[in-house]
Amino acid sequence: MKKTILALVVLAASLAAQEQTITIEKLPATIQEFEGLRDQLAKTPEGGAAILIVAAQLYVTNRELGKQALTVALDQSQLSKGNWYKGFEPSGNIKFNLGQLEGRSYVPFAYNDGATAENGYKVNPPFRIIFSRNQTSGNEASGTVKVFVKTYGVMPRPITMTVNNKGIWKARECSSIFVAVKPPGQAKGDDL
Repeated sequence: MKKTILALVVLAASLAAQEQTITIEKLPATIQEFEGLRDQLAKTPEGGAAILIVAAQLYVTNRELGKQALTVALDQSQLSKGNWYKGFEPSGNIKFNLGQLEGRSYVPFAYNDGATAENGYKVNPPFRIIFSRNQTSGNEASGTVKVFVKTYGVMPRPITMTVNNKGIWKARECSSIFVAVKPPGQAKGDDL
């Protein structure tokens, strides 16, 4: 029994050590600012995933800039020819997922630390986004890593990241970040 408890404590400490917080001082106001932030942060899978979250936040606050930012944040496998940015745009499945944000512009902000349904998912900058990994996340050497973004009220959501030929981590699978969260204004209730 003592060995089992000790193993669980060691496992919990190991998982906690894999948690990483990415801080975003403010949302970019231009695509150039966004690309500069991407170049600074997306040198790690977590940094690239944070860039995707920022792109989604821009998409619901400034649609044109958000379209450009999403195109920049996504892996080439998730893009098709189009006119969102430099001759590309997200593929159909990403556009379908973006449709889930219609009427739910608060969803991308649920990933900011401290954002809750009770406060309308509104927190002041700097924004902190918390990521973790688990035993099946993979590693950077493989070129593909699954990270999990902490989300208010639900299990952490997975984002699969891949590194491009310039060493920038981009989102390859990210459908979970578009799924609804508890609507703003709903207080936690007793689920029993």
